[in-house]
Amino acid sequence: QFVIDRLVLITECVILPCDTLERVSPLCQVTGLSNRRNFDQQFDSEWRRAMRESKPMTLIIVEVDAYEEYVSAYGSQSADSLLRKIGQTVKGFGRRSGDLAGRWENEKLAIMLPGCDARNAIRMAEALRKRIETRKITHAAAIKKNIVTVHAGVATLKPSANLARDEIQKRADSALYEAHFQGGNKVVAHQPLSKLKLDHWDNVIDGPLNEQSMMQKLLVWGYDTSKEILSKDDKPRENFANSESVIAAVKGELIVEVEGHTMTIKAGDALVVPKLMILTLQAKSEVPVILFKAISAR
Repeated sequence: QFVIDRLVLITECVILPCDTLERVSPLCQVTGLSNRRNFDQQFDSEWRRAMRESKPMTLIIVEVDAYEEYVSAYGSQSADSLLRKIGQTVKGFGRRSGDLAGRWENEKLAIMLPGCDARNAIRMAEALRKRIETRKITHAAAIKKNIVTVHAGVATLKPSANLARDEIQKRADSALYEAHFQGGNKVVAHQPLSKLKLDHWDNVIDGPLNEQSMMQKLLVWGYDTSKEILSKDDKPRENFANSESVIAAVKGELIVEVEGHTMTIKAGDALVVPKLMILTLQAKSEVPVILFKAISAR
Protein backbone atom coordinates (compact mmCIF):
# COMPACT_ATOMS: atom_id res chain seq x y z
CA GLN A 1 0.00 0.00 0.00
CA PHE A 2 2.86 2.38 0.87
CA VAL A 3 4.51 1.75 -2.51
CA ILE A 4 1.22 2.37 -4.34
CA ASP A 5 0.71 5.66 -2.48
CA ARG A 6 4.23 6.78 -3.38
CA LEU A 7 3.58 5.94 -7.03
CA VAL A 8 0.37 7.97 -7.01
CA LEU A 9 2.16 10.95 -5.53
CA ILE A 10 4.93 10.75 -8.12
CA THR A 11 2.51 10.50 -11.06
CA GLU A 12 0.60 13.54 -9.78
CA CYS A 13 3.75 15.68 -9.49
CA VAL A 14 4.11 18.10 -12.43
CA ILE A 15 7.31 19.99 -13.18
CA LEU A 16 6.46 23.46 -14.41
CA PRO A 17 8.66 25.16 -16.99
CA CYS A 18 10.42 28.41 -15.97
CA ASP A 19 8.09 30.68 -17.93
CA THR A 20 5.08 29.09 -16.20
CA LEU A 21 6.73 29.55 -12.80
CA GLU A 22 7.22 33.24 -13.64
CA ARG A 23 3.48 33.56 -14.30
CA VAL A 24 2.47 31.67 -11.15
CA SER A 25 5.08 33.10 -8.77
CA PRO A 26 5.45 36.83 -8.09
CA LEU A 27 9.25 36.36 -7.99
CA CYS A 28 11.93 36.34 -10.66
CA GLN A 29 13.61 32.92 -10.56
CA VAL A 30 17.07 34.41 -11.23
CA THR A 31 17.22 37.40 -8.88
CA GLY A 32 14.68 36.48 -6.20
CA LEU A 33 13.13 39.93 -6.67
CA SER A 34 9.63 40.70 -7.91
CA ASN A 35 9.16 39.67 -11.53
CA ARG A 36 8.05 42.28 -14.08
CA ARG A 37 4.42 41.19 -14.11
CA ASN A 38 4.05 41.50 -10.34
CA PHE A 39 6.12 44.70 -10.29
CA ASP A 40 3.77 46.34 -12.80
CA GLN A 41 0.71 45.26 -10.84
CA GLN A 42 2.08 46.63 -7.57
CA PHE A 43 3.26 49.80 -9.27
CA ASP A 44 -0.21 50.42 -10.68
CA SER A 45 -1.72 50.04 -7.21
CA GLU A 46 0.81 52.39 -5.58
CA TRP A 47 0.41 54.91 -8.42
CA ARG A 48 -3.33 55.13 -7.74
CA ARG A 49 -2.69 55.44 -4.00
CA ALA A 50 -0.16 58.25 -4.55
CA MET A 51 -2.70 60.04 -6.75
CA ARG A 52 -5.38 59.83 -4.04
CA GLU A 53 -2.99 61.04 -1.34
CA SER A 54 -1.28 63.66 -3.56
CA LYS A 55 2.18 62.21 -2.91
CA PRO A 56 5.16 61.77 -5.25
CA MET A 57 6.15 58.48 -6.84
CA THR A 58 9.72 57.53 -7.73
CA LEU A 59 11.05 54.90 -10.10
CA ILE A 60 14.76 54.00 -10.24
CA ILE A 61 16.02 51.72 -13.02
CA VAL A 62 19.48 50.19 -12.55
CA GLU A 63 21.54 48.57 -15.31
CA VAL A 64 24.80 46.64 -15.06
CA ASP A 65 27.64 48.28 -16.98
CA ALA A 66 29.22 46.12 -19.72
CA TYR A 67 26.89 43.21 -18.92
CA GLU A 68 27.26 41.45 -22.29
CA GLU A 69 31.02 41.54 -21.84
CA TYR A 70 30.56 39.95 -18.40
CA VAL A 71 28.47 37.13 -19.92
CA SER A 72 31.09 36.54 -22.61
CA ALA A 73 33.93 36.48 -20.08
CA TYR A 74 32.34 34.43 -17.28
CA GLY A 75 29.33 32.60 -18.74
CA SER A 76 25.58 32.84 -18.25
CA GLN A 77 25.52 31.04 -14.88
CA SER A 78 28.00 33.49 -13.38
CA ALA A 79 26.01 36.33 -14.91
CA ASP A 80 22.86 35.04 -13.18
CA SER A 81 24.77 34.84 -9.92
CA LEU A 82 25.89 38.44 -10.44
CA LEU A 83 22.31 39.59 -10.95
CA ARG A 84 21.30 37.85 -7.72
CA LYS A 85 24.05 39.68 -5.80
CA ILE A 86 23.12 43.05 -7.25
CA GLY A 87 19.44 42.29 -6.79
CA GLN A 88 19.90 41.76 -3.07
CA THR A 89 21.76 45.07 -2.83
CA VAL A 90 18.94 46.84 -4.69
CA LYS A 91 16.36 45.20 -2.44
CA GLY A 92 18.14 46.55 0.62
CA PHE A 93 17.35 50.11 -0.46
CA GLY A 94 13.58 49.65 -0.40
CA ARG A 95 12.47 48.76 3.10
CA ARG A 96 9.47 51.01 3.68
CA SER A 97 5.89 49.90 3.21
CA GLY A 98 5.09 50.04 -0.50
CA ASP A 99 8.72 49.99 -1.65
CA LEU A 100 9.44 47.17 -4.09
CA ALA A 101 12.52 45.96 -5.97
CA GLY A 102 12.10 43.93 -9.15
CA ARG A 103 13.61 42.55 -12.33
CA TRP A 104 12.87 45.11 -15.03
CA GLU A 105 14.34 43.29 -18.04
CA ASN A 106 17.55 41.39 -18.81
CA GLU A 107 20.35 43.15 -16.85
CA LYS A 108 18.04 45.93 -15.65
CA LEU A 109 16.59 45.99 -12.14
CA ALA A 110 14.16 48.53 -10.72
CA ILE A 111 12.91 49.87 -7.44
CA MET A 112 9.72 51.83 -6.85
CA LEU A 113 9.55 54.25 -3.94
CA PRO A 114 6.06 55.61 -3.18
CA GLY A 115 6.14 58.92 -1.32
CA CYS A 116 9.85 59.51 -2.06
CA ASP A 117 10.64 63.02 -3.33
CA ALA A 118 13.18 63.81 -6.05
CA ARG A 119 16.01 64.91 -3.75
CA ASN A 120 15.91 61.77 -1.60
CA ALA A 121 15.48 59.57 -4.68
CA ILE A 122 18.69 60.90 -6.25
CA ARG A 123 20.51 60.51 -2.94
CA MET A 124 19.33 56.91 -2.62
CA ALA A 125 20.26 56.01 -6.20
CA GLU A 126 23.75 57.45 -5.71
CA ALA A 127 24.18 55.51 -2.45
CA LEU A 128 23.10 52.34 -4.28
CA ARG A 129 25.58 52.96 -7.09
CA LYS A 130 28.42 53.45 -4.60
CA ARG A 131 27.42 50.36 -2.59
CA ILE A 132 27.70 48.13 -5.67
CA GLU A 133 31.00 49.73 -6.67
CA THR A 134 32.51 49.19 -3.21
CA ARG A 135 31.67 45.46 -3.35
CA LYS A 136 34.53 45.24 -5.91
CA ILE A 137 33.08 42.31 -7.83
CA THR A 138 35.70 41.35 -10.40
CA HIS A 139 34.91 42.18 -14.03
CA ALA A 140 38.07 41.83 -16.11
CA ALA A 141 36.26 43.00 -19.27
CA ALA A 142 34.92 46.18 -17.68
CA ILE A 143 35.74 49.43 -19.42
CA LYS A 144 36.95 51.02 -16.17
CA LYS A 145 38.35 49.77 -12.86
CA ASN A 146 37.99 46.02 -13.70
CA ILE A 147 35.06 45.75 -11.28
CA VAL A 148 31.29 45.55 -11.70
CA THR A 149 29.55 48.94 -11.72
CA VAL A 150 26.03 50.10 -12.57
CA HIS A 151 24.33 53.18 -13.94
CA ALA A 152 20.87 54.35 -12.92
CA GLY A 153 18.03 56.48 -14.23
CA VAL A 154 15.72 58.22 -11.76
CA ALA A 155 12.28 59.73 -12.33
CA THR A 156 9.94 61.30 -9.78
CA LEU A 157 6.37 62.30 -10.56
CA LYS A 158 3.33 63.37 -8.61
CA PRO A 159 0.58 61.25 -10.22
CA SER A 160 -2.44 63.06 -11.63
CA ALA A 161 -5.29 62.41 -14.03
CA ASN A 162 -3.39 64.40 -16.66
CA LEU A 163 -0.36 62.07 -16.58
CA ALA A 164 -0.31 58.51 -17.93
CA ARG A 165 1.31 55.97 -15.63
CA ASP A 166 3.86 54.97 -18.25
CA GLU A 167 5.17 58.56 -18.35
CA ILE A 168 7.34 57.93 -15.30
CA GLN A 169 8.73 54.77 -16.95
CA LYS A 170 9.60 56.71 -20.11
CA ARG A 171 11.40 59.35 -18.07
CA ALA A 172 13.35 56.83 -15.99
CA ASP A 173 14.35 54.98 -19.18
CA SER A 174 15.43 58.25 -20.78
CA ALA A 175 17.56 59.14 -17.75
CA LEU A 176 19.02 55.62 -17.76
CA TYR A 177 20.04 55.99 -21.41
CA GLU A 178 21.71 59.31 -20.62
CA ALA A 179 23.65 57.70 -17.74
CA HIS A 180 24.80 54.97 -20.14
CA PHE A 181 25.71 57.57 -22.79
CA GLN A 182 27.86 59.40 -20.23
CA GLY A 183 29.99 56.29 -19.74
CA GLY A 184 28.14 54.34 -17.04
CA ASN A 185 28.79 54.14 -13.29
CA LYS A 186 26.62 57.23 -12.99
CA VAL A 187 23.20 58.36 -11.74
CA VAL A 188 21.09 60.63 -13.93
CA ALA A 189 17.72 62.02 -12.85
CA HIS A 190 15.01 63.34 -15.14
CA GLN A 191 14.68 67.06 -14.42
CA PRO A 192 11.27 68.56 -15.31
CA LEU A 193 12.41 71.90 -13.84
CA SER A 194 14.81 72.20 -16.78
CA LYS A 195 11.78 72.75 -19.01
CA LEU A 196 10.97 75.97 -17.17
CA LYS A 197 12.47 79.33 -18.07
CA LEU A 198 13.06 81.78 -15.21
CA ASP A 199 13.38 85.52 -15.87
CA HIS A 200 14.62 87.88 -13.14
CA TRP A 201 13.52 91.49 -12.79
CA ASP A 202 16.11 94.04 -13.91
CA ASN A 203 15.59 97.49 -12.41
CA VAL A 204 17.77 99.11 -15.09
CA ILE A 205 15.79 97.63 -17.97
CA ASP A 206 12.38 97.07 -16.39
CA GLY A 207 12.24 100.04 -13.98
CA PRO A 208 10.88 99.94 -10.40
CA LEU A 209 9.02 96.72 -9.57
CA ASN A 210 5.30 97.11 -8.89
CA GLU A 211 2.04 95.55 -10.05
CA GLN A 212 1.61 97.92 -12.96
CA SER A 213 5.16 97.48 -14.30
CA MET A 214 4.96 93.66 -14.02
CA MET A 215 1.63 93.62 -15.83
CA GLN A 216 3.06 95.84 -18.55
CA LYS A 217 6.06 93.53 -18.99
CA LEU A 218 3.81 90.49 -19.40
CA LEU A 219 1.58 92.32 -21.88
CA VAL A 220 4.65 93.19 -23.96
CA TRP A 221 5.60 89.49 -23.89
CA GLY A 222 2.15 88.67 -25.29
CA TYR A 223 0.33 87.34 -22.22
CA ASP A 224 -3.11 88.07 -20.77
CA THR A 225 -2.81 88.39 -16.97
CA SER A 226 -4.90 87.86 -13.86
CA LYS A 227 -3.90 88.79 -10.31
CA GLU A 228 -3.93 86.45 -7.30
CA ILE A 229 -2.89 86.75 -3.64
CA LEU A 230 -1.58 83.75 -1.70
CA SER A 231 -1.05 83.60 2.06
CA LYS A 232 1.14 81.10 3.87
CA ASP A 233 -1.90 79.50 5.51
CA ASP A 234 -3.66 78.94 2.18
CA LYS A 235 -3.81 75.44 0.73
CA PRO A 236 -1.52 74.77 -2.26
CA ARG A 237 -3.10 75.80 -5.54
CA GLU A 238 -2.77 73.87 -8.76
CA ASN A 239 -1.88 75.63 -11.98
CA PHE A 240 -2.58 73.98 -15.32
CA ALA A 241 -2.97 75.61 -18.73
CA ASN A 242 -3.61 74.30 -22.24
CA SER A 243 -1.19 76.86 -23.63
CA GLU A 244 2.12 78.37 -22.53
CA SER A 245 1.78 80.42 -19.35
CA VAL A 246 3.74 82.57 -16.88
CA ILE A 247 3.75 82.71 -13.07
CA ALA A 248 5.14 86.09 -11.99
CA ALA A 249 5.65 87.21 -8.37
CA VAL A 250 5.42 90.90 -7.49
CA LYS A 251 5.73 90.51 -3.71
CA GLY A 252 6.78 87.71 -1.32
CA GLU A 253 8.28 84.28 -2.03
CA LEU A 254 6.50 81.37 -3.70
CA ILE A 255 7.21 77.63 -3.63
CA VAL A 256 6.59 76.03 -7.02
CA GLU A 257 6.31 72.25 -7.23
CA VAL A 258 6.55 70.44 -10.55
CA GLU A 259 5.92 66.69 -10.50
CA GLY A 260 7.56 66.21 -7.11
CA HIS A 261 10.39 68.71 -7.77
CA THR A 262 10.38 72.10 -6.02
CA MET A 263 11.87 75.54 -6.57
CA THR A 264 11.40 78.99 -5.03
CA ILE A 265 10.63 82.16 -6.96
CA LYS A 266 10.97 85.62 -5.43
CA ALA A 267 9.52 89.05 -6.09
CA GLY A 268 10.36 90.08 -9.65
CA ASP A 269 10.75 86.52 -10.94
CA ALA A 270 8.68 85.42 -13.93
CA LEU A 271 8.50 81.68 -14.58
CA VAL A 272 7.61 80.65 -18.15
CA VAL A 273 5.73 77.32 -18.09
CA PRO A 274 5.24 75.04 -21.14
CA LYS A 275 1.66 74.08 -21.98
CA LEU A 276 0.06 71.10 -20.22
CA MET A 277 2.58 71.18 -17.35
CA ILE A 278 1.04 70.92 -13.88
CA LEU A 279 2.40 73.21 -11.14
CA THR A 280 1.44 73.50 -7.50
CA LEU A 281 1.85 76.93 -5.91
CA GLN A 282 2.20 77.73 -2.20
CA ALA A 283 3.26 80.90 -0.40
CA LYS A 284 6.59 80.58 1.40
CA SER A 285 6.98 84.00 3.05
CA GLU A 286 5.05 85.47 5.95
CA VAL A 287 4.23 88.35 3.64
CA PRO A 288 1.29 87.47 1.34
CA VAL A 289 2.43 86.73 -2.19
CA ILE A 290 1.11 88.96 -4.95
CA LEU A 291 1.39 87.16 -8.26
CA PHE A 292 0.17 87.30 -11.81
CA LYS A 293 -0.96 84.21 -13.73
CA ALA A 294 -0.51 84.92 -17.40
CA ILE A 295 -1.74 82.93 -20.40
CA SER A 296 -0.32 83.30 -23.87
CA ALA A 297 -2.58 85.51 -25.98
CA ARG A 298 -1.11 84.13 -29.21
